[in-house]
Amino acid sequence: MSLDKELSWKRQPPSELAHHGSKCCEAAKSWFLAQDLLMDVVQPEQGKWAGPTWIKDQFEWGPNLWPLHWCEAVRSKTLDCGALSCLSRAIYSERGLQTASVQLIQLFCQNYTEHWRIGWKSGAGFFDWLDRERVYHEVVGLITDDHQLKLWDPSYGFWLSDKQAQGQGSITHIRVSKIKADLGKAPLLWGARELYPEVWNELFTDNRMDHISRLAG
Repeated sequence: MSLDKELSWKRQPPSELAHHGSKCCEAAKSWFLAQDLLMDVVQPEQGKWAGPTWIKDQFEWGPNLWPLHWCEAVRSKTLDCGALSCLSRAIYSERGLQTASVQLIQLFCQNYTEHWRIGWKSGAGFFDWLDRERVYHEVVGLITDDHQLKLWDPSYGFWLSDKQAQGQGSITHIRVSKIKADLGKAPLLWGARELYPEVWNELFTDNRMDHISRLAG
């Protein structure tokens, strides 16, 4: 991975939907949050923690232009991981849960990244999330009262496992931000790992696919 690409990702603030400050965005946000109630996705056994999987049926994962306003997002056919995470955070916040923005750097073989690059628009306004063997990704963090962290990936519609191992899709770096001030800077517990908020936490030091392939062989 190029040093310039890594630095640009680590300097990137988490995605946020813009608001025109007028009725167009206010109505769009209210309409979207109401869909969560209409879809009746909050199951008794999961309660407020139930994953809003209906978002994947509403929007396809794909490129969108930034900046992106609420009134534009709800009308879009495709949304990238940042936009999908913004929408999912809004839902969980509306349900009364403590949310956080979570940025990841993940490891994938070059066949995957080259395939994604073919179908992804590039240029001004589109986020450059692909490198040779690593990708930038955004998900949603949910924080319990005892500082436990859970990660919901709205792009794929599942919870990320805290049992990370080196290999395809593994998380090499993670940053959790935009959490309530009263939580302070105490570490969050993601499984057995301690993650410090507002900084990039490195999970693996040697995170090259060629090195992992040699170990597997």
